[in-house]
Amino acid sequence: MTRPEYEDMMKSRVKKLEKSDTDTKLIDHALFTNGLSDVRNLIYEYAFHAEPRWLKNTFTFFNNPSLQWKILTLAYYAAPLDQVEACIRKAYAKKEAHLPDTLMQAAIQAIQMGDMTLSDEKGIICEGMANRLILLDQTFYPDTFPERLEKIRSAVPIENEKQKQDREQFNQEIITQVFNAIKKNDNNTIFTIEAFGNWAKETTVINQIHLIYLATKELAERGSELPKIDEQDLGGWYGTLGNQFCHGVIGRELQKNLRSPWIQQLFSDGIFYIFNRIKAVARYIDTDSSSFCAPPGTSLSLGNNFYYDIYGSRCPGAGQGRDVRGVWCEPSLQNASRRADPAR
Repeated sequence: MTRPEYEDMMKSRVKKLEKSDTDTKLIDHALFTNGLSDVRNLIYEYAFHAEPRWLKNTFTFFNNPSLQWKILTLAYYAAPLDQVEACIRKAYAKKEAHLPDTLMQAAIQAIQMGDMTLSDEKGIICEGMANRLILLDQTFYPDTFPERLEKIRSAVPIENEKQKQDREQFNQEIITQVFNAIKKNDNNTIFTIEAFGNWAKETTVINQIHLIYLATKELAERGSELPKIDEQDLGGWYGTLGNQFCHGVIGRELQKNLRSPWIQQLFSDGIFYIFNRIKAVARYIDTDSSSFCAPPGTSLSLGNNFYYDIYGSRCPGAGQGRDVRGVWCEPSLQNASRRADPAR
């Protein structure tokens, strides 16, 4: 079966599903709306190119689609855990043969995207998708679960302490290099930012989170070093170059390129409030990251005129964005925003 034939088959089958089913509408939209090729590709790869061979047969016959594609897509989008579990229990009740391996694949996917239980010394902060999937696998299939758990572990390599230290040290060197390029504000600034962005978007989600942390820390500690570009500029954390680092580096090159819907939700809701148990994580489906990148009801655009701070605040720019040598979009909002200024 060719890819176009596969997509035509899927479209015809989706049309036959009950249209009053909210979940079905969400998945229908996720799979076939223009601009969502990444998710469509994901499902296609699971159906025809993945190993083991059971993945070749994603759908049952007689126009009765299995729930495999729905489970994988809901897990991918970090949907509400109870919604995902209900879908899994439905597949289990139907005795769908794919379910054990689907749970394994979905768990691996969730771990790679950082969708795992968050906890501290006080206990659990919020439950992760991977943990819920593994628990259901262990509950439904206790006899074969250990084998799949071992596959999950082997599919998600764990660094040793030396590898972790080397990676984090390299990350720090790169962030410092980008900050220095913006501080210098010369003809090489644009190339430094672009090179950083191209590299950062290809790293793992976990590494991207570390880069965001380091970039925020760099700004907090060195923001006062950023010069004014003219007499009207505020300089420092609130000046044009501060905007460029916040929006252009943290917002555009890091946060906007996050490939994890779950981590996007954490930034939107405010990491500070979540980790301090002031606010619960609200899982929701944002199929194309549109709400994350361009919050509804605003003229904000992530990476152009705002970025997310640790409070989930959408921080707009304070400076005019004039005479900046790096790639930059002039902020339209002039009110001074909360920045990572340690003096504030």
